[in-house]
Formats: sequence, C-alpha cells, structure tokens
Amino acid sequence: MNASAPDTAAASPSAHADRGQYLARLLPEIVACATALALALGLLPEGLAGSVRRMLDGIVAFEAVTLMFLCILVDVATRLRRAPPWWLGLLGCGALLVLYPEVPGLLIGALHEGLWVALPFAWSMIERLRELWTLPGSPRIEKLRRRALTFGRLFSGLVVAGTFVLAWLLESIVSDAGGRVQGLAPWFVAAYFALAACDAWRVHRPAFAIRPRNLWPWFDGGQTERMDPI
Repeated sequence: MNASAPDTAAASPSAHADRGQYLARLLPEIVACATALALALGLLPEGLAGSVRRMLDGIVAFEAVTLMFLCILVDVATRLRRAPPWWLGLLGCGALLVLYPEVPGLLIGALHEGLWVALPFAWSMIERLRELWTLPGSPRIEKLRRRALTFGRLFSGLVVAGTFVLAWLLESIVSDAGGRVQGLAPWFVAAYFALAACDAWRVHRPAFAIRPRNLWPWFDGGQTERMDPI
C-alpha cells in the first residue's frame, strides 16, 4: 500500500470538510480567548467583570488539573488498535474523578455562574471524552493530529505559565508595589487559548500531513510520531 495515501487523503476536499467541522468544535477555546481579551481590555461592564474573572479562574484550574492526565489518555488511545469495551470507559471516567476530585467542583461552580459559562465548559469536556473514545479506530493522520494538539497544548500551558511566573518573580524583586503582572493574567489566558485555536488550524493544513510536527518541536522530542502499538 502506498505510504503517501493518508497524506493525499488529508489534502482532499473531504479532509477540508473535516477540518471545518473540527474548527467548529473549537468554540470553547474561541469563547475563552475572546472573553479573556474582553476582560483584559476592560470592555466588560463592572458588574459582569467579577463573574467573568471567576469563570476564567475555573477554566484555567480545569486545564491545570486535567491536562497531564489527558496527555496520558491520548498517548494510550492512539496506540490502541480498537476501541475498549464500554465498561472500561466508565471505569476510566471513575478513575478520572478519583484522581482529580476537583473536576466535579469546577463543574458545579460553572453552573452557579450560569449556562453561558457552564455550556462551553461541559462541551469541552464531553468533546474530549468523545475523541478519546474514537481515537483507536481513527486513521493514522488523525491520531497524529490529536497527539500534536494534546502535547502542544501541554507545552503551550507550560510556556505561558512559566512566562507569567517569571514575570511575577522579576516584578517582586525589582518593585515593592507589585500587582501589575497579576493584572495582566487575562492576557496570558487569552494567549494560551489563542495558541490552542491556532494549533488546531495548523494541524489541519496539508503541510502537517506531509511533515507532522508539534507546535513546540524543541520540547516534543518526537513524541508526536511515537505510536508503538500497545
């Protein structure tokens, strides 16, 4: 079989349609990025700004407590040859709740903020679980995309969070007043979700099918293409 067949398929019109469908599912990231920008630019009413800030805090906390575990699940799912039985999926969800008991609290907190906060939050979680379930039977190019996106998201989080912490430490050293870097937090949140959205577009470009690479190849170390069967 021709090894270039997946790459050709990836550049076909149907692949472009799949790309559009995937980008449509990026609504949570787009909403989070736009909301963080609106908060950073002071475009929100004073009465709404506090709720939005709490919402962003919850989203960032959710990303922080689940991203590493999601990387492990994606790594396993892309190495399997077939989907696991349904009961194993339920056990996996139960294990997720045991390892990360903060998740139900974050969902409840999102519901308290209103449906406009809770729906994108829940949508993102459900979509991730659905993709994990369908990954074992997906084509190789789709597995490469999911690995690049998931590990790229982790590295983006580390880069953005590391930059924020470094800036905060420098401010603490050179200034007694402080607080300026903390006030820039919405900009860092917007940058993180903007990177996630742009990376989703990048991996659905024909160039990715020809040369699959992580958004942060210096950190990846070839992890994107490492899919030894389990």
